[in-house]
Amino acid sequence: MTILAIRQIHEEAAEPFIKFVNSSPSPFHAVEECRKLLSAQNFTELVEKSPWKIKPGGKNLRLPELPIPK
Repeated sequence: MTILAIRQIHEEAAEPFIKFVNSSPSPFHAVEECRKLLSAQNFTELVEKSPWKIKPGGKNLRLPELPIPK
């Protein structure tokens, strides 16, 4: 494998992380970006004030309910 091929692999692997960092200028934005990423992977968000329907082997997500500054 050539150095250029290795560099391309590294750049492609870094792209999602760079996008995440650029979309997260604050901790509030980072939480929202995590919520989006995990929801896209079929995680079910558990809301604190609602009953939870947790299934064995399910993908559940519990994030703090914080307002995101605009």
